[in-house]
Amino acid sequence: MKKMKVGMLALSALAGGILAASAATKEAYTPYQLGVGYTNDTAKVWEVYGAPIVYGGSAYTESSVEVWTDSAGKIAGSGFWAIYKSETNRWPVTGYTVEVKGTIATKGKSTTPTVTMQIKGTGGTADGTGKETATVSKLSLKFTGEPGVNPVNTNDTTAIVGKVSGTIQGDSSLGSKKFTLKDVPAYISAAGWDYAGVQVGVLQNSKKMLIFGDSTTGNGTVKSGNYKVKGKGIGWEKGISWQLDGALGPYTNTVGTNEMVFQAPKTANLKGKGQGQNVTGTASDIGAWLLAD
Repeated sequence: MKKMKVGMLALSALAGGILAASAATKEAYTPYQLGVGYTNDTAKVWEVYGAPIVYGGSAYTESSVEVWTDSAGKIAGSGFWAIYKSETNRWPVTGYTVEVKGTIATKGKSTTPTVTMQIKGTGGTADGTGKETATVSKLSLKFTGEPGVNPVNTNDTTAIVGKVSGTIQGDSSLGSKKFTLKDVPAYISAAGWDYAGVQVGVLQNSKKMLIFGDSTTGNGTVKSGNYKVKGKGIGWEKGISWQLDGALGPYTNTVGTNEMVFQAPKTANLKGKGQGQNVTGTASDIGAWLLAD
């Protein structure tokens, strides 16, 4: 599952060049790798993988649609969507090739995301006889939902639950000419979450921190045994941003036969945004390791 994490950087070649350049300055940097984990509910990052399933009431659907959520929270995908009158009444059936576009995002200071999807497509209706009875129609629906318990399987606590509204233009399994759906119950079972985390390479001296990763960059300050650092995603992780602050403390690593002591974060308060969602947390797991043979 995709996490709001930045990749670990192989710093060996980079650090050599930076440290050589730093030798001419007043103070060199200590290169190390930093890993921070969180288990706060407010540090959960949600993601969706499929389209909504409409159930009960005026319609029932099945879906083979797959969607993807990018680092900024944009949702896109496509696939086949079938509509029936009910779960047991399978004929006639209307099938659509649909395109899905949407977002997952939090509003204000909330850490509970809202998923919004636009589902559009063209398809046809068959009555199961194989005769010349098929008709063509167009579908345009909107889904809005939030994390919740799957209404048809209460063991699934990672669903996105909401409602669908929109129209079907043309004859379909639900009616003739035009059919309107308004606030029909729906859910996305192909969804889940993971905790935010930060894994980066760091260059640090008594005043500054520089952040490096496969798809992240950033910098920060060190003062009176504390630090504050900001990072942001680039490339395929563009849209991720975070800030850590807390206290520094000693770590001891063995390099060859030598015990090396260095300063790195011992606490890490998180405030950031990933996949369109606000995240906050206090580190539950934190570690630092010197970049050395």
